[in-house]
Amino acid sequence: MAASPRSTVSLPRVRIQQLEMIAEKRGLLNPAALIETWIARSIAEGEIPDLVPGFSCQTVGGRFLISIAENVFPLMSPDHARLLATILSAVAGETDPKFPFQMPAGRPIVLDLGEHKVAIGRAGRGVQFHLKAPGDGEGEGQIFATSPAFVADLARAIRVEFNEH
Repeated sequence: MAASPRSTVSLPRVRIQQLEMIAEKRGLLNPAALIETWIARSIAEGEIPDLVPGFSCQTVGGRFLISIAENVFPLMSPDHARLLATILSAVAGETDPKFPFQMPAGRPIVLDLGEHKVAIGRAGRGVQFHLKAPGDGEGEGQIFATSPAFVADLARAIRVEFNEH
């Protein structure tokens, strides 16, 4: 399993309490959601580029190779990549205008790519990915989790590859 994409920011406890108060005032779950909102606004205002560090989407022989940090998805067709973007939007709590559906916590959606499977679902407040390759047994494969806001960024980045905004 790849290293967690999370990191730790150390702040004095009083600053954490202040961030909690601001988050509560804005109707957000916690300081992490507040920071993610701040990053999204910085992207929207053009302060930072609309890039997702550690994310890559490349075309390889007419197929797409997508990776998140050290987690590499199996090669997928353009249709599967578009479907992945739709699933990511739903899991993030957003609606894809072309295929509107929401995905609550619980059972994951499994994207069947032939020999490979990609399961994506809500796990508590986060989103969990499970990438299974041929030969992986039950509970084996690459498993990692991230935030819904990050997943929404991934969906947008995949759509950018298709010039679909």
